[in-house]
Amino acid sequence: MIKWLYSHIVSKDTLISKPVIISEKKASKENIEEESTDPFAFTSKYLVGVSFIDDEHKRLFEIIKEANDVMHNDFLYDKFDQISNVLGELLEYTKVHFADEEKYMESINYKGLEDQKRAHSMFVEKIENINLDDVDENQDEYLTGLLNFLLDWLANHILKADKLIPVVELK
Repeated sequence: MIKWLYSHIVSKDTLISKPVIISEKKASKENIEEESTDPFAFTSKYLVGVSFIDDEHKRLFEIIKEANDVMHNDFLYDKFDQISNVLGELLEYTKVHFADEEKYMESINYKGLEDQKRAHSMFVEKIENINLDDVDENQDEYLTGLLNFLLDWLANHILKADKLIPVVELK
């Protein structure tokens, strides 16, 4: 199911490009500062200039990193509960973030709002439709594909859609 879902999403969603390779290397002092070595790092290239949006994007990267940490935790044989918890947190936080972002776009009369709403809605729907039975059957493989999708979608959405949102100081 995940292979079909991932390939379907990649081939059909214009906001997604090639998958990101998730490294099993742990962060060290040398690679924390390098933007390209940690795919889970919220770096300056993702800044859109609206502080609360940037803060929320950073938190989304952190949640995806938490999912990656669960996947690479060798002390957890059955990761189902942790995966389920992280996915639940991701879904709820994503809904809050999208609502906040859309409220901002409405307040500045952003012309791209409807496109953003559609992309947001499709992303939430995809997360809501994750079948946890599929996750439980092959946790590592499923989570690897899911993490690649989440990280790639988020990075591409920020860089190709959110960066177009004008920065307007609200009173």
